[in-house]
Amino acid sequence: ERVLKRLGVSDITIVDNGLKAVQLCETNKYDCIFMDMQMPVMDGLEACERIMARDPKEKVVFVTAHALSDFKERADAAGAFDFVSKPFNIQKIDSLLKSLETELE
Repeated sequence: ERVLKRLGVSDITIVDNGLKAVQLCETNKYDCIFMDMQMPVMDGLEACERIMARDPKEKVVFVTAHALSDFKERADAAGAFDFVSKPFNIQKIDSLLKSLETELE
């Protein structure tokens, strides 16, 4: 949240599990959804799959310590737009937000 605010993002919604993310996406439209792979109730991959099944235009970005190529393949298969590995740097997030902005235009 702090990194996004430092980059000028002001409208941020935070949830503590994947099911809540899926439920919020049923009634709200987000420019970008940052999601962790490991969350309680429903993991990020399943949440991403459900969100993408409902709206394939959503932009899900995983923020995860799992930088393995296996995870990237699984994230891609779930419909993720991109992923950022932890620890991440602010330049990577800034670059990602700029690419999302271009996609949304």
